Amino acid sequence: MIMDISFFKKLNKQSLGKYESLMNSIAVSALVCFVFIYVGGYTLEFLGSVMYEALGSTNTFNFIFLIIQCIADFATILVPVKIFNFMNSSTYSDEYMPVEKKILPEGAIPYVLLLGLSANHIVALFNDKIVDLFGNSNSAADFLYRGGFQYNYQIFFYLFSISVIPAIAEEIFCRKALCNALAPYGQKTSIIVSALVFSLLHADFARFIYTFVFGIAAAWLYVGTKSLKWSMLMHFINNFLAGLSIVLYYKVSSDAYNIFNTILLIVYIPMAIICVWRLLKIKKERDDMERLAARIGGTLEQYNEHKKKYAKRLEMLPTEDGEEIIPLTRKEKSKGFFSPLMIVYIVIALLLALGKFYNQI
Repeated sequence: MIMDISFFKKLNKQSLGKYESLMNSIAVSALVCFVFIYVGGYTLEFLGSVMYEALGSTNTFNFIFLIIQCIADFATILVPVKIFNFMNSSTYSDEYMPVEKKILPEGAIPYVLLLGLSANHIVALFNDKIVDLFGNSNSAADFLYRGGFQYNYQIFFYLFSISVIPAIAEEIFCRKALCNALAPYGQKTSIIVSALVFSLLHADFARFIYTFVFGIAAAWLYVGTKSLKWSMLMHFINNFLAGLSIVLYYKVSSDAYNIFNTILLIVYIPMAIICVWRLLKIKKERDDMERLAARIGGTLEQYNEHKKKYAKRLEMLPTEDGEEIIPLTRKEKSKGFFSPLMIVYIVIALLLALGKFYNQI
């Protein structure tokens, strides 16, 4: 008797189609971000020139304009989030969260956070081609330190725009929205794809590697805890320290900037080693406890059974008629990632990065 596999091929095609559709919606949202960043940046620049003609270079002008820029920075990310959620509201629900139970023990969370910070800064500090640590050429942060912080309150707005805004807005988009939507395709897919989209969103060759590393750590924290607070905290600390180094450069001296980054490097290298060692030790302790539980009460078999059900739940997607779709292979996921609009997004991100590299944007 020959098994009819046409039914399974149909389900697999449907699953791949949903995956590609999700990639397209991610790309659309990211492209909207680019529109806000660059078109919105030029619009703000024009608005600033009009306000300057009306108010002149006064405290009132600078203060009002900085508030407008901060609001615009929030909108740059949060509006695309709303668009993304609207495009996927009929497909995904709260049932499909990244994790059903915490996969990171509470004792491991601080070490993952510190490892993400140290790994990001170690890569960044060794990157000879870094032109701008954080932010885009049209961001409020760029506007602020371009003038050398003429007013003290500019320091507050700069640190706010470079640390608080990204820690909230980017985490809501790249971690909560994307990781939740990608959760049915597996935790690794959720982490890697969201980190890649996050890195491309910065459209900067000099920052691609370490933003990708940071994106992996932030997604790992979110998927492993089902809470944004840890990835937001890591994002805030990371960007705040980078912003503080810029403040030291413009308000103190280049020597202060170099000393600060040297201190960070001295702290982060041993911190990274300690964090890796502790995480490996925590993993070994958890594995030992599971083996012990299996010997004394059969708990390991129950744990594995739960793990299988959990893994299956993550890998399945609901269809319109309520049936489940068979999981996609790694090759199918990789192929499906390059959907038509995702290719457009990648090409535009690379072109913007190329323009920024040659200081044309």
